[in-house]
Amino acid sequence: MAKSGGLAGLAAYKVGMGHLVYTEGYKASPNFGRDVSLPYTLLEVPPLTVLGVRVYSQGKCLGESWASLDDKFVKKLSRRTKPGKGSSVDQLKAVKADEVRVLLATNPDQTGVGKKTPELLEVPVDAADAASALEYASGLLGKTVTYGKDDYFPAFKPGAAVDAVAVSKGKGMAGPIARFGMKLLPHKSRKTKRGPGATGPQRPGVVPATVGRPGQMGFHHRVEHDKKIVFVGDASKMKFSGGMKHYGIPRSTVIGVSGSVPGPAKRLVILRLSIKGKPIEPPAIAFNSIQ
Repeated sequence: MAKSGGLAGLAAYKVGMGHLVYTEGYKASPNFGRDVSLPYTLLEVPPLTVLGVRVYSQGKCLGESWASLDDKFVKKLSRRTKPGKGSSVDQLKAVKADEVRVLLATNPDQTGVGKKTPELLEVPVDAADAASALEYASGLLGKTVTYGKDDYFPAFKPGAAVDAVAVSKGKGMAGPIARFGMKLLPHKSRKTKRGPGATGPQRPGVVPATVGRPGQMGFHHRVEHDKKIVFVGDASKMKFSGGMKHYGIPRSTVIGVSGSVPGPAKRLVILRLSIKGKPIEPPAIAFNSIQ
């Protein structure tokens, strides 16, 4: 597969869901030429600041180089995050690496999330080889890139296939009926109805790990595969009358992703290049419930 030559990851905040109506253009579809309704998730992509560059070899970090950051931005970072000194870019070029990643920080104060502390994430550089990837990444050190305006994310265009990585909604403590969808026992069952009929044999006296038990439900790391980017827009040109529920009014670039993604509103969502999906033609949108 041809390399895009840019960054292969994108950070966004979940705004909410809407639906759009588009004309089906896939000739093999039974709805070809008809108007089809499609639910989508609206995400807001904040400006991303490049903090550093890291080089890897067989999954092991061999070195990193940090940008010179101003004190005003450093104060926004979490107390656990202290910008390191690292190595120079020339020292990284002397290392035999097979992968280059950049360390990005979000700017949530430029969104409708209502927080100031940035989140940090590593994003690989989608280049032909490590040398060209390091040359590309070193030119981004200290810059603040904006999706939709800067061409640093060439692969994330309308119609592209992406994977959504996020933490699902937390439901707290739950029983096995809710957690695993087990069947309710008959109403005359002994001791309990909302539990397993048997937890295992008498000997050995060990409960197998495959038996459904009460515990934490939700707030798990999840990956949704093969989502399609249906549209990209500027939040200032869209009409959010009263704002989005549980979110507010988006102020940066917004992106529509087909279907649902994990997590509640304001949850951080990482979009990466899909590992198994294929791109499609961007849909010809006739109606958008949010615009």
